[in-house]
Amino acid sequence: MRLIIIKGGLRSQIHERQNTIQHTFSVIHNGPLQTLAYALKHMRAKDIPYEHLLGQFEKLDCEIREIGEFLKLEALTTEESLRLGSGLIIELNRSLHDLLYEVYSSTLERKDFENFKTLKVKIRNFDPIDNKYLSVEDKRGICLFLEEALCNVGKHAQGVKRVEASGIHSLNKYKLSVKDNGLGVTSKLENKGTKDSKILAQQLKGEFRRESLSPRGTICELSWKLQKEWLYRLFPET
Repeated sequence: MRLIIIKGGLRSQIHERQNTIQHTFSVIHNGPLQTLAYALKHMRAKDIPYEHLLGQFEKLDCEIREIGEFLKLEALTTEESLRLGSGLIIELNRSLHDLLYEVYSSTLERKDFENFKTLKVKIRNFDPIDNKYLSVEDKRGICLFLEEALCNVGKHAQGVKRVEASGIHSLNKYKLSVKDNGLGVTSKLENKGTKDSKILAQQLKGEFRRESLSPRGTICELSWKLQKEWLYRLFPET
């Protein structure tokens, strides 16, 4: 019995460390790495002034330092929070739809995504659901999913004029999606965001899809059944 308890505790510690590593890299991916990609793109193209380019690398330096300070503070407190790529820190003990509204607004205000500049129509609506259906880690992953989906619009949806983010609660199921009318999916390669989304869908016992729309555009969608978080943990296969 003692050996079983020790093994169970060890698995729990390993799982917690894996979640921490995954969370840390997601924060870096949606923040500093986006700034770096923007700076490198324009440095190669030589299409912006040196002073502006230097400002991007100074911004990158600040973002990395701020993330380091945030992670140290997070390790010392019991409060559950998430730092978005915009620098905004949100408290995850709030309702999911409130968090999604903040992620949406904060991400679309970012200046490091040139495709956001062509947007004419921005639509968002997130149905509320009871907190009992999701753990804090679930909400963290879902918020990062929405942020990543919006970042992809900013990076890849050339010529985009409309973006719609919605969270629909229907028939004991929640469907979170981001649609745009940009260029559409141009590569079949799976990037980190796609892989993370598939892992999140498995954890939620849900589904993920990202595909082109007709006549143009992309949809990125995560859907899962709503069941009480404690029941899901006890009976993950039900």
